[in-house]
Amino acid sequence: MKKTKTIAFALIVLLAAAILLAACGSPEPEDETAYITISLGGGASRAAVPWNTDIDDEAIPHDIKIGNTIVATGLYITNDEKAVLTRSVSAGTHKVEVRGYDPSDKTKLISYAEETVTVTARQTTTCEMKMSQAFETSTTPWNDAIAAIKAGGGNDRACYIFVNKDDTGTGIPANSAANTFSNSTIVDIIRVFISGDHTITLSGTGSLLKIYAGQTVTLRGAHLKGNSGNDTPLVLIDGGTFTMENGTISDNIAGGSSGGGVRVNSGFFNMSCGTISGNKLTNNVAGGGVNVTGGKFTMTGGTISDNTAGSGGGVYVHTPATFDMSGGAISDNTAIGNYGMGGGVDSDGTFTMSGTALITKNEATSMGGGVSSRGTFTMSGTALITKNEATNQGGGVFGGGNFRMEGGTISVNNAIAGGGVFVNSGTFTMTGGTISTNTATNTGTGGGVFIYTGAVFDMSGTAGISGNTSDYAGGGVYLGGASGGSQTFNLEKLELVHNNTATNKGNQVHVSEDGTFKVGGSTFGDYDAINFTKN
Repeated sequence: MKKTKTIAFALIVLLAAAILLAACGSPEPEDETAYITISLGGGASRAAVPWNTDIDDEAIPHDIKIGNTIVATGLYITNDEKAVLTRSVSAGTHKVEVRGYDPSDKTKLISYAEETVTVTARQTTTCEMKMSQAFETSTTPWNDAIAAIKAGGGNDRACYIFVNKDDTGTGIPANSAANTFSNSTIVDIIRVFISGDHTITLSGTGSLLKIYAGQTVTLRGAHLKGNSGNDTPLVLIDGGTFTMENGTISDNIAGGSSGGGVRVNSGFFNMSCGTISGNKLTNNVAGGGVNVTGGKFTMTGGTISDNTAGSGGGVYVHTPATFDMSGGAISDNTAIGNYGMGGGVDSDGTFTMSGTALITKNEATSMGGGVSSRGTFTMSGTALITKNEATNQGGGVFGGGNFRMEGGTISVNNAIAGGGVFVNSGTFTMTGGTISTNTATNTGTGGGVFIYTGAVFDMSGTAGISGNTSDYAGGGVYLGGASGGSQTFNLEKLELVHNNTATNKGNQVHVSEDGTFKVGGSTFGDYDAINFTKN
């Protein structure tokens, strides 16, 4: 009886709880909906076309897109009032685009605006859209778009070119004072954005883009293609800023000046994605892919590949210019000719390699398969120079001037002398990073590092030289050069150089009779017949 009463009581409790839950209901989930209000026209945001006074603003139909969804078509501005549209979206970041079309041809784009906004749940964010001049190559050919931008006038304006159909473009002659986006040397402040997935091919000779001071050009997509008879770089930066976010610059075979793909005389070139490839200098001058004569080149991503020049098959940097590479890849480029140097990069300016930067599979017919530097070269982070080849010296790096290695790796490169690094002159300071599994081929010397007459190599900290091979002498490090000259190797401690192999002598270090080898500040004297040798 007692057990029956207990069960009955439990059932009553459960029934009461069920009734209470039904009355109160389950907690409502929080509303994650956000709202974007798009304001078009009126005041400073008016959807005006000042570059074309023949078009009445109120006659322009507008399409609006949020992300990949078209949320409105044929939206008009009336009586100088703003057109306001509110749409619900999920919380997060969204791209808002507005396209305006020619009233007499509603397939012809004439204006465009874009904003990227971050919206919060249960809140409304307003986008004030300011329209800018815009073209699509399917309805406005490239040359006509360029001419319209030149005629637009006005400072601090943005223009958009969407390459949605293949077309050809007229270049700016090599010695012309003209530029692409203004009619005189007096340049308006202008921002041009080029995107799309089709190709603009250079017709004739000249630079397809010539960018002056005050001008900013961003390549977001599209393919810029040269031809086999050109005499100047495809893109010439002469004081302005060129940003490459995607797209390609390719197939420009130039014979008249340095820089096959891009040349920076002054100003800035920023590359975060995209490809520069298949460019060549037929007269064996410098910078098959990119020539940085002045200004600064910053590379955080993208690829520079399959370009050819006499020096700097991929990139050439001339003092006082600067090249800062923290990402991306320079690969499969070639420096040709009797003195071909710097298959990947040739620099007598300032070159910094850091982050995840990669230089690989480049070739030089003489020296510096990966990098040839006679200026200042600094390597750090997880930067990698690998699988490069030089016929003579410096499979990975041919160094003169000031080479500082604070991190990164130089590996699997090969040359006759200095499979990893050939220090031709100046100072090589190594405080971190690794030089490993490089090879000095064909009875070569200095599998890891070759220190030539007059050069100084200081090695300390966490640096390591290991697993390198020489077909003759100095598996790890070789000191040698012209008779009567001198070379110096200052090593903090012996264990930093280990597990290297030489076929004939000096598995770890070989010192010629004119060389100076110090360990811990004192002249080394414990030579043997295998690991540390001297003649």
